[in-house]
Amino acid sequence: MNVTGVSPAVGVGLICALLCALGTNLALLLKYKGAVAAPDVEMRHPLRSAVDLFRSKWWTIGWCVAVVAFALHAAALTLAPISVGQAVLAGCLVFLAVLAERSSASTWAGVSGSGSAWSPSRSAC
Repeated sequence: MNVTGVSPAVGVGLICALLCALGTNLALLLKYKGAVAAPDVEMRHPLRSAVDLFRSKWWTIGWCVAVVAFALHAAALTLAPISVGQAVLAGCLVFLAVLAERSSASTWAGVSGSGSAWSPSRSAC
């Protein structure tokens, strides 16, 4: 324990939680950009649709960023108490709004509509 009474592990956990929130929303925007550029998804051909998505550079980058964000989320919940880590992770909607600041009106509509779907009770942003 240091002077503040918070262990260094909790501090690292909170940093992981912040990076997770930022990474999750960055991944969302990157995957959106890639999905718009990819061919339409066809329900009758799910494997071909998945391959088409992975061929999109931005979608693949977004997917990789999402995997890293998941690892950061696991680290945050391992290092920090869940009540503290989840409070930081619940602020991920704010990060999404900042990241989407220069985006189109349709992105803003998605940001405002996603607030009802993202509640603090979720385990991840």
